Amino acid sequence: MEPTIKKGQIIIVNKLQYLRSSPKRNDIVLIKPIEGIFEKGVWTHRIIATEGDMVIISDGIVTTNDELVDFPEVHQDVNEKVEVPTGFVYQKGDNRKTIHGLVPIRAVQGKIIFSF
Repeated sequence: MEPTIKKGQIIIVNKLQYLRSSPKRNDIVLIKPIEGIFEKGVWTHRIIATEGDMVIISDGIVTTNDELVDFPEVHQDVNEKVEVPTGFVYQKGDNRKTIHGLVPIRAVQGKIIFSF
């Protein structure tokens, strides 16, 4: 998640946040390991789309529902168009070296509310 959250920083996570609501666009969240995606440890990533949203990554530009998502260092070689299905969110870290894509909402452990 660099530069937003740097390695070694302490984070505070609200694990109750999503008991009554779902993750929203631009939330920074903690995601538990998921077979085939995040095999080890937990990850901090930003939600860029929620159920029913259309994500398009083309030539390094990311849009959600035709609105620009500001990622200055998106993989330049990635081109995809994804409609987020029910029960999923589309997530990405804030730098180009991170995994991005669909994850089940049930894997989102909480919202990061503070880091230092």
